[in-house]
Amino acid sequence: MTVAEQILRAKDDYDQVHEAGRQKGHLEGREAYRSDFWAEFQQNGNCHNYDSAFRGDFFNDAIYNPTYPIIASDTYGASYMYMNNKRLTDTKVTISVPGLGSGMVFYQTSRLKRIPTLEISDKTTFSNWFAGCSALEEMNVVGTIAQNEFNVRWSTGLSKESLTGIIRALSDTTTGLTVTLSLAAVKNAFTDQEWDSLLSTKTNWTVSLI
Repeated sequence: MTVAEQILRAKDDYDQVHEAGRQKGHLEGREAYRSDFWAEFQQNGNCHNYDSAFRGDFFNDAIYNPTYPIIASDTYGASYMYMNNKRLTDTKVTISVPGLGSGMVFYQTSRLKRIPTLEISDKTTFSNWFAGCSALEEMNVVGTIAQNEFNVRWSTGLSKESLTGIIRALSDTTTGLTVTLSLAAVKNAFTDQEWDSLLSTKTNWTVSLI
């Protein structure tokens, strides 16, 4: 190999190493910025006010990457949280709304397919939470539904596991309350016998199918 060829090879090697280092640094810097942003935005995972936090179309699946579960403060802390966001398909982390008063949490979030875990309490109210959530397929409800207006009739593709979880989460002690589900989702997921058997465990509720 001539001196000139050695020089060219050395330059090529340098360029490759330099480019690999540049890309590595870029990725590490981007991840560090992302980590710092979400730690600050989510107050290191502590409970706080998420009122309108992801409302509208600013957040999409690429830039929405919460580090911690989303834990809303007790009063109004989740109101309008994802309202009218038509770009997100997955909340990616647990959504915890333990208090009362929050409304329209997922209102018209029309592309949302998955809420891995939705944590609630017997005090959680559900005014227009899921109106227009037509793409929702998976939602694991943890806690107790003990208030009116839990209504997912728009979610015609909701899975059998999700529907079962909703029924099982219904309070055993409340009376005079109604939960509303999609008739199409129930028909797609259950036989008549399976559905009747599940409903028999919550006879204190009116289950409306629309």
